[in-house]
Amino acid sequence: KLGSVTYYDIPHGNHDFVINVLDEKGRVLSTQTYIFSKEKEYYESTWFLLYFYSVMFTFGIFIIISIVQGALMTQQKKEKGRHELVVNQLEREKTEALERALHMEEDANRMKSEFLANMSHEIRTPINAIIGMDTMIMRESGEANIRNYARDIHTAGKTLLSLINDILDFSKIESGKLELVLGEYDLSTLVGGIVNMITPKARSKKLELEVNVNPEIPSGLYGDAVRIEQIIINILNNAVKYTEKGKVTLNVDYENVESGTILLKVSVSDTGIGIKAEDIEKLFTPYARIDEQKNKKIEGTGLGMSITKDLLDKMGSKLEVASVYGEGSTFSFEILQPVIHAEKIGDFRERTEEKESVQTEFERFHAPEAKLLVVDDVEMNLIVARNLLKRIKVQVDTVQSGAEAVDLAKETEYDIILLDSMMPGMSGEETMQALKRECPLNAGKPMIVLTAHAVKGAREEYLNLGYTNYLSKPLDGAKLEAMIQSYLPDEKIIFVEDEQPSENKAEEGAGDGKAGGYENTEEAKIALLGAIDGIDTVKGIETAGGEDAYLLICRVFYDTAKERIGMIKDAFEAEDYNAYKIQVHALKSSARIIGALKLSEAALEMETAAREGNIELIKRNTADILKSYEWFYEKMDEIFGDHVDAKDDDRPLLSEEDLEQNLSEMTELLEAFDMDTAKELLESFADYRLPESFKETYSLMKAKMAELDRDALLNLIRGGNEVG
Repeated sequence: KLGSVTYYDIPHGNHDFVINVLDEKGRVLSTQTYIFSKEKEYYESTWFLLYFYSVMFTFGIFIIISIVQGALMTQQKKEKGRHELVVNQLEREKTEALERALHMEEDANRMKSEFLANMSHEIRTPINAIIGMDTMIMRESGEANIRNYARDIHTAGKTLLSLINDILDFSKIESGKLELVLGEYDLSTLVGGIVNMITPKARSKKLELEVNVNPEIPSGLYGDAVRIEQIIINILNNAVKYTEKGKVTLNVDYENVESGTILLKVSVSDTGIGIKAEDIEKLFTPYARIDEQKNKKIEGTGLGMSITKDLLDKMGSKLEVASVYGEGSTFSFEILQPVIHAEKIGDFRERTEEKESVQTEFERFHAPEAKLLVVDDVEMNLIVARNLLKRIKVQVDTVQSGAEAVDLAKETEYDIILLDSMMPGMSGEETMQALKRECPLNAGKPMIVLTAHAVKGAREEYLNLGYTNYLSKPLDGAKLEAMIQSYLPDEKIIFVEDEQPSENKAEEGAGDGKAGGYENTEEAKIALLGAIDGIDTVKGIETAGGEDAYLLICRVFYDTAKERIGMIKDAFEAEDYNAYKIQVHALKSSARIIGALKLSEAALEMETAAREGNIELIKRNTADILKSYEWFYEKMDEIFGDHVDAKDDDRPLLSEEDLEQNLSEMTELLEAFDMDTAKELLESFADYRLPESFKETYSLMKAKMAELDRDALLNLIRGGNEVG
């Protein structure tokens, strides 16, 4: 039986189909062969295979490329992620670094400002002593050459102050805190002060100083007179410094701009070394010096012209410079100034004739009924203030802390209170507030701040704090008297004739072997002080402003040493470190002034430790400080103490009756403000053996006489009489 047969997957081409017929036993009975042919399918064609394999190859390449690209993209994403992490980290670190740098810059600026303020205070304190004592020399000396020396000291002191002010002003300009303080001023007074200040400098170099002022200029103007004066002085100082021969010319002119306003024109010309064109810009670069090698002997900070430029910028002006190298220079500027008073200056030469310093003028008033309180933590400053006030015969109480001032002001009514601004414990501001709050007798009285680190233009700042007025240190005797006169009640002012001291008065104390009442043993005492290990008398004399002042300070140091030592001990043992800080602060200043520099440094270290709360350092070093302080006292006791052995003392005994009579006479002298005669009378006690009951009072009286503390002396005499 035939059926159908189906074959699959037969390749193309010719094929034989064989059919075998078999018997029951499987033997072939017959064979039939058929031949057939199978054609190629479309997918078996060459073109299809080429197309297929091309497509497959292309697809394979695409897959490979896709895999590679995917791997690369994955890697790139990972790299980008890592890069972004690194960039973000760097940004954070950069931001943190910038913030740290900003904080460091702020801290550096703050520390610089604090340093400059402290430097001003520390430098002005000895200058206060120098100029204050120098003022007393000019007032009291009858010798012309001594007065000339004193005027030179005064000029040098003012120059040093101007250098300090330059540094402080530049700091304020850098921090953007320097502001103009506008007010009414008299142009003739301003120019006159400038000329009087520059004339000695020009004369010392044998230069001619020519001053040309238009007599038609209105005299009363409105502006920052202090800064205008500073600008002109800076320019004139430079002209004098860089001119070796010839002259310096100051020209002051004006131009009417509109009603009530003028354009003030100022120029300074010199015949000095001149400036190269390429060096003109260096003039205004802080600390830069022109022709450094050539001008290395020229003194100055290098800040004056930079400050001048900045000040003129604030005034809407600029400094014009015209110079020929080797021939001279001209500096000029113009500023708009409102006119307050149209009165003309007139002949300026009549106003600028050289005259005695204002410090040597005879006092214009006395005020024996007036009572003043002066508060300052540095005892030397109190001595200077008391000496400056001596000639107007006011009653002066002095204390060295705000707390003492408050205690005293609760019981005593004062006409004026003078307060140091920077004191340990209660500052000047805190003391002023406490006086107004706790002292009804003095709450409404004038309170004038004395500031050792004041910069120009600080007046408004202190007035805003609540002070009535302010005076900067070093104290100017004439300004101090004028300030006191302006605030004293009229009924307490007794005007005296405006005349120079008589020849006899000027010569009091001169040529009699004494200086201000001191016996002529200064050289011997200074030599003995110089022999004490640890005292630099040269430094001490420089700081005090002269040998007489130095001996006075050393005497005060000696007379107050026992009391001070006891106060330091008491504060230390009571663990009252605020009081301890005040006492070592006072020791720091007084030791520095006498030239005991190592003791001063040690006291400063303890003051800093007390301020920072470093109690361990205080406990470790206080015993050594006290031992050193006591050692200096013992050495100075050999110079200033009374060492007559009682059994070998052949001096006559001063009877109680004679003592009482002498003290009564001294009371009359003190009440008449005759301090010199009272001092001579007190010194005469050394020629006698004194009653035992009076010896302690006598020691205290010598200390208070050294301080010229009239009120304290009167209290001691009255107290001593009651005891004796």
